[in-house]
Amino acid sequence: KSGMKFDLLAYSSLICGLCRCGRMVEARNYFNEMITNGVHPDDIIYGCLVKKYYELGNTREAEELQNDMVGRQLMNGISE
Repeated sequence: KSGMKFDLLAYSSLICGLCRCGRMVEARNYFNEMITNGVHPDDIIYGCLVKKYYELGNTREAEELQNDMVGRQLMNGISE
């Protein structure tokens, strides 16, 4: 990264793409980075992460993110 700032669309594309490939550590790192950089995740980003965590059997991470979504009032019918 060469000082380039990502917007919501760039983070969404990157995080969801990493989730599709099962690269969850990287996806979560970018998720954390976006929050640190003041970019607020939307229901699409949460959905990508939650869905893949459930697919991989990582219910703790999935539920933690779902609780965060509820707190941010972003629930969009995501379920196991």
